[in-house]
Amino acid sequence: MKTIDPIKHKGYGLSHIIDKHEEGIKRLGFRIEDFIPIIVQFGSIKESDSKEEFLFESNYYRIVVEKRFKGREKQWVLTAFDLRKKPRK
Repeated sequence: MKTIDPIKHKGYGLSHIIDKHEEGIKRLGFRIEDFIPIIVQFGSIKESDSKEEFLFESNYYRIVVEKRFKGREKQWVLTAFDLRKKPRK
C-alpha cells in the first residue's frame, strides 16, 4: 500500500486511510492492515444518522464505509479467513 498524497489526502478507500492516518496508527503499534480488522472485529456496526454510511466503532476509533461511491450504490462482500496453522493429522 502506498501514500497517494500525504498533504491533501486525495485518495479514497484504503489509500485515504493510509494517507491520513497511517502514522498515527503506527504510533499505536499497529500496521494499517491489522488495525482495520481489529476495529471491525471488536467494535460495533451501526448506520449513520444520515443513513448514508455504515460506522464501525470501538471506544476510541471509527471506520466509515460510505454506501455510495460517486453517486452510485455499492455492493459489499465481506469474507473472513482463519489463517492460523491447523495441526497436521
